[in-house]
Amino acid sequence: ERGGVPVVGVVPYMQLDLDDEDSLSPQLEQTNRPSAGKPVEIAVIRLPHLSNFTDLNVFLRIPEVDLRYVSRPGALGDPDMVILPGTKNTIEDLLWLKESGMASAIDALRQMGRLIFGICGGFQMLGRRVSDPEGMETGKAGASVDGLGFLDADTVFFTEKRRTRVSGIIGNLSGILSTLNGMAVVGYEIHMGQTGTNAADLDYGEAASGSSVLSGKESGTLTVALPGKSSGTLFGKFSETEKPETDSEKTTGFAVITDQRTGQTTVDGLACGNVCGTYIHGVFDA
Repeated sequence: ERGGVPVVGVVPYMQLDLDDEDSLSPQLEQTNRPSAGKPVEIAVIRLPHLSNFTDLNVFLRIPEVDLRYVSRPGALGDPDMVILPGTKNTIEDLLWLKESGMASAIDALRQMGRLIFGICGGFQMLGRRVSDPEGMETGKAGASVDGLGFLDADTVFFTEKRRTRVSGIIGNLSGILSTLNGMAVVGYEIHMGQTGTNAADLDYGEAASGSSVLSGKESGTLTVALPGKSSGTLFGKFSETEKPETDSEKTTGFAVITDQRTGQTTVDGLACGNVCGTYIHGVFDA
């Protein structure tokens, strides 16, 4: 009536399940809420520069799972799983984790055997150190900060940003993660930085290869065995005295993946005991 345009019909207003913008989701309005007492409880750390948290939407479709966001240690409680999601600024959010006391709270849960899972920037935080030699993220060349130290790995930011779709199979994880072995994984990567098991191996030449976990130049190898497929090998730096004694402490790659754009096959992520990290966004969807 007001516009003078012929109208065929009216679409009713409805709650559509569309992906939210990172900072505008109604889910985040419930940050630090108490546990709902469901059988499985997952706590997602609400990082100041949180991004790509739609990686976790699949859990909202499982009635038995309580997925909640936490921004202070006192609200963390005792979840079955803690997820460090993606971030637009890994180093600043890593410093926030430490200054807020959240890092210590997460470490306490790790020592209790709870599953700690990092995605993209969250994965980078799980390692020993994050460095930004060219100032790509921080704007300050040479910036470097200690990671949480849960995984034997280092991350270095380079000038090139990796953007691609990947698919693959989860490898020979041990302990609490072993039930994932042989499962398919599909998703995408969009990140600065490369993560490797030996900081000395993180150079520009190898970063350009696109490998998520770079080859080590030292002795020692870690093998990812795939059911019904040839093994992929993740090279790492382990002396005889440093090699893990038990399966629960064994460090492996998370998955063997293929870049859907280039066809290159690489090893993604790292896992050790009850700690796991991956660069794959959408890792839980399949």
